[in-house]
Amino acid sequence: MQGRPSATGTSALSCGARRSILFAFALLAAFPAHAATRPAAPLILEPQRDNQYVNGADVHMVTALMADADGDEHLCTDWQITLIGHEVWQAPCATGPSRVHIHLGDGLFTGDLDGARELQSGRVYKLRVRHRDDSGDAATEWSEWSERVFATTFPSPTLPMNVSDVLPAPAPVWTIEPQNGASLWIELADGQRMMELLSSGLLDEEPAGARGAIRVGMRSGDEAWDVPASELSFSDEDIASKTIYLPAVSLAPRSSVLYWVSANGSTHPAREEDRAPSFEATVRPSPIPWHALERGFVIERVASGFRLPVNIAFVADPKDDPDSAFFYVAELYGDVKVVTRSGEVRDFVSNLLDFDPGGNIPGDGETGLAGITVDSVSGDVFVTYVSGANRVNGERIANIARLAASQDGLRMTAIEPVLVLADAKQSASHQISNITIGPDRKLYVHVGDGLWDPSARDLSLFRGKILRMDMDGTASPDNPYYDATDGITARDYIFASGFRNPFGGAWRAAVQALYEIENGPQTDRLARVVRGLDYGWDGTDQSMRNYSICGWSAPAAPVQIAWVQQETFGGSGFPERKFDTAYVTESGPTWGSARQAVGKRISEVVLDGDELVRGPVPFVEYDGTGKATAVALAAGPDGLYFSDLYKDFDFQSPVDRGANVYRVRWAGYAEFGARTFTPDGLGVRFTNGSDVPDATTWRWDFGDGQSSSERNAAHHYAEEGSYIVRLTANGTVTTAKRVVVHKSGTLMNGRFTP
Repeated sequence: MQGRPSATGTSALSCGARRSILFAFALLAAFPAHAATRPAAPLILEPQRDNQYVNGADVHMVTALMADADGDEHLCTDWQITLIGHEVWQAPCATGPSRVHIHLGDGLFTGDLDGARELQSGRVYKLRVRHRDDSGDAATEWSEWSERVFATTFPSPTLPMNVSDVLPAPAPVWTIEPQNGASLWIELADGQRMMELLSSGLLDEEPAGARGAIRVGMRSGDEAWDVPASELSFSDEDIASKTIYLPAVSLAPRSSVLYWVSANGSTHPAREEDRAPSFEATVRPSPIPWHALERGFVIERVASGFRLPVNIAFVADPKDDPDSAFFYVAELYGDVKVVTRSGEVRDFVSNLLDFDPGGNIPGDGETGLAGITVDSVSGDVFVTYVSGANRVNGERIANIARLAASQDGLRMTAIEPVLVLADAKQSASHQISNITIGPDRKLYVHVGDGLWDPSARDLSLFRGKILRMDMDGTASPDNPYYDATDGITARDYIFASGFRNPFGGAWRAAVQALYEIENGPQTDRLARVVRGLDYGWDGTDQSMRNYSICGWSAPAAPVQIAWVQQETFGGSGFPERKFDTAYVTESGPTWGSARQAVGKRISEVVLDGDELVRGPVPFVEYDGTGKATAVALAAGPDGLYFSDLYKDFDFQSPVDRGANVYRVRWAGYAEFGARTFTPDGLGVRFTNGSDVPDATTWRWDFGDGQSSSERNAAHHYAEEGSYIVRLTANGTVTTAKRVVVHKSGTLMNGRFTP
């Protein structure tokens, strides 16, 4: 007979049946069918392999997503770095994106490296990492440790200024006058002097037998001497102009000081007993620690005083008035600066962020305001940034805004939200970034994957995409996935998908297409952005090779791209042979010091259609000993403009104000050849081979007191001898060569021409 339903909704059972069920439950509790298990040991993705070399200032540590057979969620991750068995860095129970991707700045240096900001160079370290699930079961919540051994690289050596002779003519120039009895001199490491500048004049020494690293010294006379910061300029044995940047110094009576000189003229402490240069400390850096690798290009500082300048956008039609708006600079921590034609830096708008972005660099401090572009019609400025004062797990929300500009472009008059990407949670660096206006007058917006690989190919999410929209933030109906029947979602905005961190982008006029620059774990890419294409980022370096026109197999960290082209300010003053050429800033290791094997440069890329012809080839390189690197990049009316991101020296932290914007300008070069044309060998014909834009005037100095203003000149010397011949174009661009005139022919810079 069936019993009545009980109050609990179960059938009535006999006492014996109940005892049997209770016993069965007890057995299940004691021996569950699926015992609780630990998460799997993490799969370490970066460093990618044992004994890999990485930069000690910027170690990226990445694991695959946590695998847990119980289906538990990933609560946090323990990260450790050890040196010879002793912990030197840790990030215990890291949450948010740092569970699978972390930087040195997101942890704490301990033990022997307590208080440090980077790992020591040339050492072998071990990374240890374990995942923790949210089960709360102390016995099974932690995975086993995974380990990877890696080594830190040595920085690229700072090169010395090598000289074998200081020419007496033109005479060396020191920007101060030595007091009575004081002197300044240049010497080799063994103490052999090449020149000495006394209060009574120049004392020229014999040239050295071979080139060597030089030191510069100063000695006081019978009185104490307070020497202000100064510069010493001279010509070396190659007739090349050199400048040494001397610091301010106070000298007691009859005392001296010595400095090593690096290739760019920076000065570094030296001792008399030293026989090899040391550049670890810098007493006065070169004011422009960058050099162009192709002759005819010069680098000039345009504006200073920036804080983390990450992007530059030019006014569409800049005026010549010194006080007129020229270009805008996006600073990562929420300010936009406007720079006038005269180089004055003014506030366009401040404090756009609704949170304090201050954090560790490298690490969670790499977030904020990133993209900027100017509407050529209205003059308004569009920006991209992250917001969300109440962030969760280190993630913030992506935003696009329009900053209405005053008629003169010098200040913001209103801020108009364009679009808030509510589900586009963003994390350090991998955030919303580049914004441009296409030829179709649509906004194209780059959004990073937020350090969550699977989001890049998920068409229901904004992250890891390039978006396309109308100027008011409306999804464009002709987008590849647009479908208004189910409401407007992320899918309707997507133009292309499958990106990791597409920080840079620019339009190439020759093909009317957008090109993007993207950072990968170890492989970076430059790619043309094609409508509806999935670029396939899936967490692997192999996927970063998809559709890549130009790649970097070592992580150079390319940040921004700019095209020099006729359609953009007439080619930016570059020679026509450079038109339709891409330039890319490579930032290299974050907060890395001095020269680096990769990064801290601008590279050149030449394409034929989308076929790579040449590149990336270094075009501009950093040659200092500080922290500056290359980040922002834009083609302007008179050159290629770039930022150096960090204050180079005398900083307290990476976020100190004091970074610069520089211009790479084509100045051209003077060049000539020489050949004897008379039987006595004393008549020399000089052929002008210069390439100087709009050159109309020429001046030849033949080295014997005679000159000429002809484009191509001929000169008859009175006697055989060695002469320094100079050619100057337009009064600004000069070259000099040593010409030996002899009855059997002419020797120019060591090359004989009969």
